[in-house]
Amino acid sequence: MILCGEMGTGKTTMAVVACELARAQKAEALGRLAGGIAHDFNNLLMAIIGNADLGLRDAGPDTPMRRRLLRIEDAAQRASELTTQMLAYSGRGRLDVRAVDLAREVRAILALLQSSVSRNVVRKL
Repeated sequence: MILCGEMGTGKTTMAVVACELARAQKAEALGRLAGGIAHDFNNLLMAIIGNADLGLRDAGPDTPMRRRLLRIEDAAQRASELTTQMLAYSGRGRLDVRAVDLAREVRAILALLQSSVSRNVVRKL
C-alpha cells in the first residue's frame, strides 16, 4: 500500500487520484465537524445574549452591572459573528462581506481587552 506522502516520482494516475479523493473527503469531514460545532456554539451564544438582555432590563440606567452586561452582550455578539463566518466556511451559512470602520473595530476590541486583561498590563498603539 502506498501512502499519499510516500509516493515517489513513479506515481500512478490511480494512486494520485486516490490521494486527492482522500484529501477531499478529509476536508469535507472537517468542514462538517466545524460546522456542527459552530452551530452548537452559536446556540450557546444566543442563550448568553438573551440572558444578558434580560439582566439589562433589571439593571439600573447607569450602574456597573449595566456596563458589565453590555460588555457581555457585545462580546457574545462578536463571537456570534465569528461563528457565522465559521458556518459560512463550512458551507452551512452565508458569508456577509461588507466594508467596516476599522478604527471603530479596533476601539471595540481594545475596550473588550481592557475589561478582561489585568490592570498591570500596559497597551501601546
